Amino acid sequence: MSDRSGKISGSVLTQVGYDKVSGNKSKSFLDNGSDYLSEVSLDIQEKLGGDYNFEGRLRLRKTDNPRIEPRRDVRTKEYQLKIANPDNLFLFGDFYGELSPFTLGTSLEGATAELKVNDNFFMKHIAARSSEPDVAASKFQRNVFGSKADVYLFRDSDAISNARFGIQAVTVRDDSSTPDRTSSFQDLRNNVFSVDGEMSFVKYLSFNYELARSMYIEDEDSGNAGDQKYGNAARIVLQLQTGDSMLRHLYAYVQPGFYTDTGSAASDKIQHQTTLDHRFSRRVSVSLMHNYYWDHLSGSLRDKRTISDDKSVSLNLTPFAVRETFRTRIYSSYNLRNSDDPANTLESRTATVGFGVNDRWRNADVGFSYEYREFKNYHDKSRSDYFNRLGLSLAREYTIWARRLYLSLNPNADFRRTKTDDNTDTNFSLSLSGQYDVAESLISRFGHNLIDSNNSGPDADFTNNKSYLEFDWAPGRERNMHIVVRGDINRYMHEDGTLNYKEHQAVVKCVLNF
Repeated sequence: MSDRSGKISGSVLTQVGYDKVSGNKSKSFLDNGSDYLSEVSLDIQEKLGGDYNFEGRLRLRKTDNPRIEPRRDVRTKEYQLKIANPDNLFLFGDFYGELSPFTLGTSLEGATAELKVNDNFFMKHIAARSSEPDVAASKFQRNVFGSKADVYLFRDSDAISNARFGIQAVTVRDDSSTPDRTSSFQDLRNNVFSVDGEMSFVKYLSFNYELARSMYIEDEDSGNAGDQKYGNAARIVLQLQTGDSMLRHLYAYVQPGFYTDTGSAASDKIQHQTTLDHRFSRRVSVSLMHNYYWDHLSGSLRDKRTISDDKSVSLNLTPFAVRETFRTRIYSSYNLRNSDDPANTLESRTATVGFGVNDRWRNADVGFSYEYREFKNYHDKSRSDYFNRLGLSLAREYTIWARRLYLSLNPNADFRRTKTDDNTDTNFSLSLSGQYDVAESLISRFGHNLIDSNNSGPDADFTNNKSYLEFDWAPGRERNMHIVVRGDINRYMHEDGTLNYKEHQAVVKCVLNF
């Protein structure tokens, strides 16, 4: 008897929409008329010989709506073929490529393989592209090639629970053979090499690190070898955990010449960030953070150094033993910014304090928040301002005619005043949403959003109202089909009446799952 087994599942979506815009049509992103959208999704799973399994995924889309797709032909939005067992993985298609923070961490299209050589040695290889050629944007196809090797050490140690040493390299190159180039095309090349690792002791201490070097040239065809840029980067994280406390320190150093196209790094920066989390009891915990960083390192092209000093504290409380649902958070932050030019043109201070309270009261979820923020620009006092923000949230379920009704209400308001003007900018927003189960197979959803902005500046006041109503019908016993009908109305009213416009949208959508 064969042990092979498999499964095929997916969905088919068909949608037709109609848009109507009146008033100042140039302020709207919609166009009058109808549009369609069709999507097909397919997932395949199959057990192969031995302990290998096959998984396949495909998603196709076709639409005439240029806000969704610029082209009207059938577009492949996602495809993936994967063969894997507990030790090895081979994948072709769309995937998220990841080696290390400095080298690679982005969405790719191509092939990757993850191999277990033995219990202590693992490898990963990637050959893919990060973007397609784009004539309109004057961009070639961008290819990505990378490899990584990890070695795990001290497996039998009683003091060390995890120890890993890794080495990885990534090459990113524009493929100048695609498409037909013009004089504005640039042929980029970026190489990044790094070593990284992590070590965790059985008790208390752990750390991880990465040291990297990069080479970058914006246009290989420029013919100028001096355009090549080289740079180093380092990232070290130490963590100490004892009982209810955790202390963490991050050190990051990135030279101005360091560049990574597919990784993550803020060049020309040194950063020290320390965080402390402590739980006094089940009801009281506190978090402290200090983040200090500056730029304008050796070789920088900046004309002055910027120094930032950020501090914050957050206190979380569940104060009442008889009321576990009552929780509050009190927080404060203090941010200083300076520059090393003689006039200290970037000198500023931002101070923030606030709190939030959440509770469940009479079968309703209730929340309230308040925040005060003060920004002072010492070099240009006209840019200083003061904010007060208030927020409220209410949510509750009801039973009407033996059916469930859920309502959520969220009003918010903020008030802004500048140092040089006694007038106050007032912004109010209100969000109401709900769902009512009309029948076992029919659900209605509705909502309204209001933004009312009253500003002290001339011709700046406006009101925006958005409403929608939706019915979701799932006929049949299996409930594998959904027919959705939705209507939206958006009304924008500006102090300058020539900017007013109104949008009407109607959508009918059918989704079949199999």
